[in-house]
Amino acid sequence: MSENRYGAASRLNLTARRAGNRTVLADVSFTAPFKVAHPFYLENRRENHGENRGENDRMSVTLISASAGIMSGDRQIIDITVKEGAWLEVTSQAFEKIHKMAEGGSARRHTRLTVEKNAALNYVPLPAIPFRDSAFRSETEVRLADASSRFFQSEILSCGRAARGERFEYREHKSLTKIYAGDTLIYSDNAVYVPGETPMEGFCLFEGYTHMGNFLMIHQDISEAQAEALGAAARSLKDGVAGVTRTGYGGYCARALSNGSEPLLALSGELRKILRLL
Repeated sequence: MSENRYGAASRLNLTARRAGNRTVLADVSFTAPFKVAHPFYLENRRENHGENRGENDRMSVTLISASAGIMSGDRQIIDITVKEGAWLEVTSQAFEKIHKMAEGGSARRHTRLTVEKNAALNYVPLPAIPFRDSAFRSETEVRLADASSRFFQSEILSCGRAARGERFEYREHKSLTKIYAGDTLIYSDNAVYVPGETPMEGFCLFEGYTHMGNFLMIHQDISEAQAEALGAAARSLKDGVAGVTRTGYGGYCARALSNGSEPLLALSGELRKILRLL
């Protein structure tokens, strides 16, 4: 794979820690094309009658790319750590465009997410749009300290630029996710989409829809009422179908298909609200 125009892998490192009654950024570093917007705090509502206690301890950070999208030869390394007691949400500025690549060209990303004890991380980048002839591979490794670590991940993939008639015309899109609790592997998902070899419109894939969402929820204290609410939220998805499956280690996985990104983004937000992660 040829190098990108930056001549090296693009790196982003982000560490959040607890300081008093709020989360702060302890360390931020990045190279082109990455940037980080000024963080802000989410309103923190408590369970007792939903009153706002004014404790804005939940930080949200938006990752920005100065590039027009993912290009052939791009190599990206993202490392995010949430220290003990901190609460962090990470999102992106815009939908991720994975551009057309010459034959043999591809792009890669490795993401490492670390959540320490009594900490929480929402990793919710906006949807990805793979253009015709693009090839992209990503690996995500999540390290949870123990049962007190809370993690939510949203991954939404479109069929391509459907409005331009591009449906599954990318060469490949591969996404490997592994989640560990301590040294124990508790979840693994290896999604391999190669439209030239696989009927992407078929059963158990996109089934005629244009967008797929995968939502991971690792949180030991999910109550039965919350679990039922997760299922209800999936069943109520507009313009699509969705389901929720319980995994090991107190986790849940929701999969959804839709004809647009907005219903899936709304479902992601609803799932986080049910788990009091938003």
